[in-house]
Amino acid sequence: MRVLITGASGFIGRHTARAMAEEYDVRTMHRGAALPGFPDHASVDIVKDPILPWMDGVSAVVHLAGIGDVGASRDDPLGYNLVNAVGTLRILEAARLSKAAMVFASSQHVFRPSTSMLTERSTPHPQNVYGTSKLMAERWCEMYGRVYGIRSRVLRLFSVYGPGQTGQGNSGVVSIFHDRAARGEPIVVMSNQRRDFTHVADIVRGFLAALTYTSEGHALFNIGTGVGTSFGRLARTIRTLLHSSSSIDDSHIQRTAQHLVPNVKAARAELGYEARIALLEGLQDYCDWTRQSALRTA
Repeated sequence: MRVLITGASGFIGRHTARAMAEEYDVRTMHRGAALPGFPDHASVDIVKDPILPWMDGVSAVVHLAGIGDVGASRDDPLGYNLVNAVGTLRILEAARLSKAAMVFASSQHVFRPSTSMLTERSTPHPQNVYGTSKLMAERWCEMYGRVYGIRSRVLRLFSVYGPGQTGQGNSGVVSIFHDRAARGEPIVVMSNQRRDFTHVADIVRGFLAALTYTSEGHALFNIGTGVGTSFGRLARTIRTLLHSSSSIDDSHIQRTAQHLVPNVKAARAELGYEARIALLEGLQDYCDWTRQSALRTA
């Protein structure tokens, strides 16, 4: 089976492409040059360039292309909508015309933080431009499944981290905390909110499971560990793993009883999905990767 992976040059995309290449014929798509080891590549801007010519022989699209800096989205609502929502619509249309399935990477940010665990039936209520653009893309996926019968699978990803991640603005908190701890700088914790920090290898397992999900039409799943961790605990764990002298500045912490933690029972029951990497193991893996990367560039 040939699988087209959009956004293959990104953090999640690189992990996904490597894993899927072990089982499938992979074609990558992003605006730059081909990744090493992936000669079947389409250098495409999903907002402007033709997509359908690259769909020959493609049975499924794993759509990861998008803009992901939540904080920066406030200053560029049009750009985020064009890439994340309209770009997804253009991919869906190419998938419809070529009769390919669609697996779309959505986000926890379609939700408002809640006092209870979030399920697929929880009402979306995005609090930022990024989350709104992802929700609009979800709506297009649902419509294409309902109206056109395309097999669309939307995976809502929760706080992804792992080797290859770098902080972007306010996004990528594991990377941001790690970098400050590595430099011995204060780690600023602004909230006691709990998040579900999910290792990228577990996210890739979700995409692999979605590819083999045979149900017709549209399906929606939360992908995470189902375990919430506060920002304060995350900061302390990273500091310990790095043997860092950093202080933790929580003097301006905003207290809340609302969190972004998913219920993942549906993915477990229908996809056979199960996260395998506990937080401590995953953070150690990330710290090891950053250390090895620093040695290679020294």
